[in-house]
Amino acid sequence: MFKYLRIVIATLVMTVSVFAFANELKPDQVPVGFTVLGSKTPERYNDYPIPTGFTEKSPENLNTLKLECTPHEISQGYVVFTKNYLDIIYPTTQPRRAEVVNQVSLFSAQGEYEPVTFSVHALKKLDNLRVSVSRLSNGSNTINANCIDLRSVRCVPRRVWRENSYIIRPTMLEKRDSVTVEPGRTQRYWMTIWTPSGKEPGIYTGTVTIQANGLEDFTLNVKHDVLDLDLEPSNIPQGMYYLAVDSTHKDFPALSDETIYKDVINMKEHGM
Repeated sequence: MFKYLRIVIATLVMTVSVFAFANELKPDQVPVGFTVLGSKTPERYNDYPIPTGFTEKSPENLNTLKLECTPHEISQGYVVFTKNYLDIIYPTTQPRRAEVVNQVSLFSAQGEYEPVTFSVHALKKLDNLRVSVSRLSNGSNTINANCIDLRSVRCVPRRVWRENSYIIRPTMLEKRDSVTVEPGRTQRYWMTIWTPSGKEPGIYTGTVTIQANGLEDFTLNVKHDVLDLDLEPSNIPQGMYYLAVDSTHKDFPALSDETIYKDVINMKEHGM
């Protein structure tokens, strides 16, 4: 009962404090919606044992047709491709030629968090694969790099419902300095851009730099269309439905007050 009350109070507090913070964001400050996110996968996922008798299952509608690469792509050692962020990318996903790009594009309203994703498909082993993003510019107007959150997607074994099988599925977004990608495997990256309220509308551009040991750097252009638009606050109560409090199930312990508070902030930042 009291935990539910704390959620309500936290929501009311965030109604005032989140918008105040957003309107007063300094150039070197990180948007509040990014500050409540974790950075590393829990240790238990680093060596998660597969139960005896369980077998790996191939995802449905998985593209396994290998791309016919150009000589330059083969020399480069990898290709970069993009799909809608709602499409699932597995470690074994193969890119289609139409998905191979040197630019990602997105648009957003004022004060909105907007995601875009890109993936690196390895043609050879990629040691110390690293990505970094620049600020976005539109003439003298900028969206600073601290308003851009760039994460690698971690895939882990997830049980198929009511089956003794599992699928390696994307599950968590992490802040990792580098990763290693084996030949024929795909590593996805998830980038979220927060556009400060009052930002001058127009096209903002920047770059993502992709690097791996012993290979040529790759520059992925970013094109972000900032609309002359503010989203209206929702006129109905909204929130994420999930198991958070007062759980007695041994596999689903109640979340801490700190975690619940962060969840509420994150919901409020996304218009709930």
